[in-house]
Amino acid sequence: MEQGLRLTTGVQLAERDAPKDLVQLELAERSAREAFPLDVRLDADAWLGSRPTLPDSRPMIGACPRHPGLWWACGHQHIGFNTGPGTAALLGAMMAGEACAIDPAPFRPSRFIR
Repeated sequence: MEQGLRLTTGVQLAERDAPKDLVQLELAERSAREAFPLDVRLDADAWLGSRPTLPDSRPMIGACPRHPGLWWACGHQHIGFNTGPGTAALLGAMMAGEACAIDPAPFRPSRFIR
């Protein structure tokens, strides 16, 4: 942070090797410049990295269909830090055979793994 502020934005849903689409970042930078007295950008080329995303944008949480005792909790679409506590509560209840606070069916791994 000694260099200043870092501006980040949302997710571009595209093929892994698709060209960069910086519309979100450009709009966010324009708004940030209205709110803060920002100097010139330090990086001439904005960084954009590829990360795996599940096709339905929901995490897989639950028992692995073909491997008894193996449980999945992955695919949180870059927000695992925020959704991790809820996932842990849901997974813990499922593993203990307890009632879940929310319906775990939309997150079942069997929707992809048969």
